[in-house]
Amino acid sequence: MTILSSHVSLFYFYKAPQVFEFERELGIAPRIKDVLWRYGIVHTAEDVKSEQGRVVAVSFIIPWQVKGSVFVTPLPDSNVLHFSLKNIAKLGEMELEMPFDQVDATFMDELSKLLLGQENSFWKLAKF
Repeated sequence: MTILSSHVSLFYFYKAPQVFEFERELGIAPRIKDVLWRYGIVHTAEDVKSEQGRVVAVSFIIPWQVKGSVFVTPLPDSNVLHFSLKNIAKLGEMELEMPFDQVDATFMDELSKLLLGQENSFWKLAKF
């Protein structure tokens, strides 16, 4: 038997038809840009100018689309799966490890419910 891949990956998007727009002053705008890029949130940023033509703020436009992912890899020389979760239920990355025998149909069903935004008990099953 030949194994062609050493991991399983799932990419998905949370989407909505609206566009989210907000302004921030120049001092905080770079931090907002960094956070949006870190979480993979596509956006545009436009300078807001005063009547005198000076840039006074930055307007951010987000098309309500957030990319998420799940990567599952087996840990070498063990019976453990490593899960890397990005933008699931909240922005950010989480890591967890689960023994093979605990990644069953119930665990996968609860992970699916979490991804779909349905009521679930995933966090009760997950081992961090």
